[in-house]
Amino acid sequence: MADKPTYSGVLAEPIPAKLFAAPTIVKGRGEQTIEVATLLLEKVEALCEHYGCDIKLVASKEHLLELGSKYVPGFQVENRRPNSGRKANWDDFQFARLWILHRAMMATNPRLSQTDALRNIARKHRNQFGVGFERLKEQLPKARQSPLVQMLESANEEDRKFAWNFLGSHQPTK
Repeated sequence: MADKPTYSGVLAEPIPAKLFAAPTIVKGRGEQTIEVATLLLEKVEALCEHYGCDIKLVASKEHLLELGSKYVPGFQVENRRPNSGRKANWDDFQFARLWILHRAMMATNPRLSQTDALRNIARKHRNQFGVGFERLKEQLPKARQSPLVQMLESANEEDRKFAWNFLGSHQPTK
């Protein structure tokens, strides 16, 4: 797990539950009310500003929303029960760290197979991930689907900047 950064203003204030008590569907199209959309836009803009990015230049706004809803208190709905069921063992930060190590390992030795790279990571970074080769092999495809990894891999410079800043603010705990 990772230490949580401190947020303030709209990034610290949960979304009022009353916004979801009123009808939020317009003519069955699934569109959110203007009030909810305005609030989310304000929060996304604040999130970009918090991490030193320009909202107008970020291409992956859906990833911003997904990361915000998982890790930023201001994107949570107040008084909402947490999701029931089993908690995920890995979060986006662990996926990103695995992805970065894997990419670095492959870049430093182009002849290395993906399997050998994962074996090396399992051996050298066992304390960081707490799992062996087989588990890392299972996690790598999941890492590719992480919104944080997708932003790290984006062709858009502002997406990458946001992802690196977001990742850097969530330091792993010992």
